[in-house]
Amino acid sequence: MTNNNTLLIELQYIGSIEYYAQLLHYPNIIIEQHEHFERSTLRNRTYIATSNNVFALAVPLEHGRQQRCSVKNVRISYSYAWQRQQWHSLEAAYRSSPFFEYFEDYFKPFYEKNYTFLWDYNHDLLQTILRIMQLKLNINYTTEYHKDYALIDPQTVDYRSKCYSKIPYQNLNTAYTPPIYHQVFADIYPFTPNLSIADLLFNTGTDAVSLLKQSVKG
Repeated sequence: MTNNNTLLIELQYIGSIEYYAQLLHYPNIIIEQHEHFERSTLRNRTYIATSNNVFALAVPLEHGRQQRCSVKNVRISYSYAWQRQQWHSLEAAYRSSPFFEYFEDYFKPFYEKNYTFLWDYNHDLLQTILRIMQLKLNINYTTEYHKDYALIDPQTVDYRSKCYSKIPYQNLNTAYTPPIYHQVFADIYPFTPNLSIADLLFNTGTDAVSLLKQSVKG
């Protein structure tokens, strides 16, 4: 365990495998809720493995790429049926995976219920995924924004925007090693590291937590 015992991180849409590995590595979590929204990040997108290789699922936002407001005020757009499309994509990608049927009832409501704000949507997804993994984390939230959080608390590791959305995955954190496991389309494509946590859950089930814990050293 690192000498730093607190992690500062943003909310993500579903969240990458690295994201959850970091959450499990620290005894205390602070989630940023006062930053300005950053586009082209995992705050509103996630990646899954499909029969057509890696595919991005993105939550559409009102004002699109022109978001200039606090992350808590970012509104989801329902100008087209993106929820139905994304659920069909998840089903097509993971219906044949070993654990999809065990977890689909946790995920499906998020593609049926309309949320106004991206923050609330991502927060409820996070809580649901932690419940799937039977994890209770000590989570708190920022009360104001600080660009340099080390000035506030030098014992806090600032991991905001450190889980990158680039595909192919570029590991810039030497303490993190993406876990290797069997993926649905392994007979078609080489292993793809650090996809959505949904990929790990649907493929490994209850082994997901131990794989996450083993992936971060130090």
